[in-house]
Amino acid sequence: MTFRSRIVLSVAVAMAATLIPTISSGTAAQRWTRVTRWSTVDDQRIREASGISRSTYHRHLVFLHNDSGDSPRFFAVGHRGQTRAVFDVRHASARDWEDMAAGPGHTLWFGDIGDNASQRDDISVYRVREPREMRSRSVRSKTFRFRYADGPHNAEALLIRPHSGRLYVVTKSSAGGGIYRAPKDLSTRRTNILHRVASAPVLVTGGDFAPNGRRFVLRTHNYAYFYKKIGGHARVVKLPEERQGEAIGFTRGSRAVKVASEGIDQPIWRVAR
Repeated sequence: MTFRSRIVLSVAVAMAATLIPTISSGTAAQRWTRVTRWSTVDDQRIREASGISRSTYHRHLVFLHNDSGDSPRFFAVGHRGQTRAVFDVRHASARDWEDMAAGPGHTLWFGDIGDNASQRDDISVYRVREPREMRSRSVRSKTFRFRYADGPHNAEALLIRPHSGRLYVVTKSSAGGGIYRAPKDLSTRRTNILHRVASAPVLVTGGDFAPNGRRFVLRTHNYAYFYKKIGGHARVVKLPEERQGEAIGFTRGSRAVKVASEGIDQPIWRVAR
């Protein structure tokens, strides 16, 4: 997201403030309140962490990527905040990377889905095999192109169902976004059409499915919305204070999420049940 876009966004946040739900003091709001600092990112190259995902090989490892302005690459970050490896994604561009997700078969998916002006003809998602060896290098990718059935949208959340691999994109709007589902079988030769299947909260900046498939989460800068099904009701949880929180991802056990923010030397928080 550019500096100018952030100014526009701040105005939109103020306009949408009345649409953000108030957190109640009941059990529903209290079950995700165990907050700990998992690590602090100390790599100065990670300036605008926009997507985060668990490693399906290494328990104490997450992957991060930057927002727009960086090359098509991602970082493997350990529990102490150190960068273990940097991976360049071959045959990919990075117009506006906004989110990433882990998929079945040890795959990682990267969403070049940002469109602040809502005028892109199509968006791209790149799939790679998760690197098992933590050694900096380039990795091959497959490209999938998408178009919304109802016209262009800005989006910052990409989700992959953990068992079927079904892809979802969640749009970002101050009036409330939408959850869009991709076809069951994706094509690399033609543009895949995204169809809206449910509504989403205002100004969604990230999302993820739990590895066990029993729930998914969407986040804004300040709140996390936990769902048991698409189109269902959300359990809303206040997130830790962050500079500009955009990334969220479930842990391997599905009982906690990690959240990250743009900015240098930012913490990665663990929010657990």
